[in-house]
Amino acid sequence: DPSSAASITLQTADLTVSNFLTVETGDTLSIASSRTLTLSATSGSVLTLNGTISGAGRLTYTSSTTFPTGGSITSILRMNVSNGDSGLSERTYGGNFELYNNTGSTRGVTLGTASSQTLTFSGDMTIIVDSTGLTRMAGYTYNPNIVIAGSILKSGGGGGLAYVYLGTSTTWTVSGSMALSGTFGCSCSAASIVLNGTGSYGFTGQTVKNLTISGTYTMASSFVLQDGTYDLSAATISDAGFVTTTWGTSNTIIGGGNTLANIT
Repeated sequence: DPSSAASITLQTADLTVSNFLTVETGDTLSIASSRTLTLSATSGSVLTLNGTISGAGRLTYTSSTTFPTGGSITSILRMNVSNGDSGLSERTYGGNFELYNNTGSTRGVTLGTASSQTLTFSGDMTIIVDSTGLTRMAGYTYNPNIVIAGSILKSGGGGGLAYVYLGTSTTWTVSGSMALSGTFGCSCSAASIVLNGTGSYGFTGQTVKNLTISGTYTMASSFVLQDGTYDLSAATISDAGFVTTTWGTSNTIIGGGNTLANIT
């Protein structure tokens, strides 16, 4: 916290802060490309953010305390949950977001802190699994709406499952790809998904309730529609011969002039 408003850049080497970091109103902490600032404490309020954290580098947050609501963050944010679960507050996450787990244990973040919230991600949401443990984005506690300007992705060298729990009666709006298969799954059967950009989509082995596509997309795998609506009225899609399976007592498909190769 300089005596007057200022910008400080982490530029030549990575940095670890062992206790707490404060960025006050009017101040900017910029993290340069390829640089990482790690808040290494695994519990407690380790970040007071009233100003701005920016740059093309990465802030790594390891505390079990929910990420704060104040200020602005536009750098990459990595939530390292290898030491235990954490949480994300209602706010805008202005850069790419990463959820990281390198253990054999189930770890993740809880989305939101109360009902009727919206969390906004201005870049990609990537789940990085570097071991065998399940790594999860958990929307089932507070059921927030989620807006993602980029794609939902999985990466990492581990064989563990990455899982996205959308919650109940919520809407996830994604402007990039959402192609889930193999060790990348979701609990999608009680929420609505809106894909409104360009990319690919698929939900191998998953059940989807409501899926609206209003962009240009390629279907990457088959999926099951259960008691919901598949709305393609504002979409341009290529389904590559995959199968759309309907299940339950009432389903609606709004084709919008598109061609679906297989429906069962």
